[in-house]
Amino acid sequence: MEPINPSGLTPASNSPAGTNAKAIHPNAKLFVDTVTGHAGQFIQVSWASQPKPKAEFKDTVLRKVTDGIFRTGIDYSQIGVIKNAIEAGERGKVQSLPKGQDWVIFPHVIETKNGNLLALTTCEGQKSKVQYFVNGEEVSKENFESYLVPSALKKPETPLVRFTIKAENLISVKGVKI
Repeated sequence: MEPINPSGLTPASNSPAGTNAKAIHPNAKLFVDTVTGHAGQFIQVSWASQPKPKAEFKDTVLRKVTDGIFRTGIDYSQIGVIKNAIEAGERGKVQSLPKGQDWVIFPHVIETKNGNLLALTTCEGQKSKVQYFVNGEEVSKENFESYLVPSALKKPETPLVRFTIKAENLISVKGVKI
């Protein structure tokens, strides 16, 4: 199956992706349908994740809900700070996706062996609202973090410009509930 172009969900000729794409997750399709025609615009996106707790809390259900303003539909190599860093020699050229990842819908949806990922671009000056839940009860960030495995507490060394979320974790986009 060829990678898909978001306009009409037909094969994308401009995509660097491979040709073994799986079926697209329903949330990923709804995401693309909602953001198509709004590339680069500021869009509200909400998602939830369920991080793995420490072994002593194995029966505890953790949930982190994030809501914020992001941009989508932007080719990573065309993001201003990335282009500027390449021109200044501060970083190398943009590489293709890591092994085992392919674009399904460029530049929105990435396929991995564990499902579809949605690509989001951060917006300078925008702060996301994050809520933390332990067994369904809202708690402070500090309390929530006390349940996490150490690897889940690591922060990136540099601020993220682009990141991905699992399509299955999407809650809403542009106010449309999933």
